[in-house]
Amino acid sequence: MMLGQRPDTQQVVMMAKFLVDDLSRFYGSMEMEEVAFAFEQGIRNSDNGGFVNVRNWNIWLKEHKAKAQLQRQQKLVTDFQKHQQGQKMIDATINKAKRLK
Repeated sequence: MMLGQRPDTQQVVMMAKFLVDDLSRFYGSMEMEEVAFAFEQGIRNSDNGGFVNVRNWNIWLKEHKAKAQLQRQQKLVTDFQKHQQGQKMIDATINKAKRLK
């Protein structure tokens, strides 16, 4: 949706099969939330193309995985961990606002 693509049902099914295969073979250590984060970052920031296809999602996932490994080696907080922390802060703020009503 972020890209404005409108694949037909058959294309979605085939792409889903390819994605499941790639995730299980090459990215089994990643959480689904982390995969979604890598896709979002790839769609928004990648110079490698703005379409969801097998080539691009592998580029996005490899880039994310390599960057996260480097950050962990350097004992830094990964981008995904920062994202999770930000989400928790937003959730806490929303819950606090709800309690004020």
